[in-house]
Amino acid sequence: MLCLNEVFCAERDVSSASRYCILKDGLDLGVFKSSGLIVSTGTGSTGWLYGARQLTVKQLEEIQGIMGSLNVDEATNDALARNLSEETIFPRTDNRMYFYVREGFSMTRMSEGFCKHIKITSEMLNGQVVVDAWYHRDLSIGD
Repeated sequence: MLCLNEVFCAERDVSSASRYCILKDGLDLGVFKSSGLIVSTGTGSTGWLYGARQLTVKQLEEIQGIMGSLNVDEATNDALARNLSEETIFPRTDNRMYFYVREGFSMTRMSEGFCKHIKITSEMLNGQVVVDAWYHRDLSIGD
C-alpha cells in the first residue's frame, strides 16, 4: 500500500484493543495488542508520529524521579526531551518507514523502529486501515 504521510491500523471501536502481527524486514516481531499502529513515511514524521511519540519535560522529570535522578536543570531537560522527541523525524526522500505501536502491551522484542518493509497481519474482528486520514479499508482476521 502506498501513502504520503502515514498508515494507521486499529479496531474501529476505540474501547477494544487492536491485535495484529508484525513482520519487519523479514523478522517476525510477534503479536501486538495496543490502541493501534502508526506506520509513517519521512513526509509524515513531523505529524501524527511526532505527536504520538513526543516526550514532554514534565514526563521526563517524572521518569527521572522514578529512577532517583535529581538535580537536572530545566534547560538540560528541555534539550533532552526535544532530542528524544525528534529521533523519528527523517527526510521525506528516505526510503524507510517508521512504525510505532501506540500504547502497546506485548511480550515482543520491539514495538517501534525504522524499517524498509513491513507486513501487518490483522487479528482484529472489526478493524480498519486508514491511509493519510483519507482512505479507509476494513480489516478482519487474516487481512
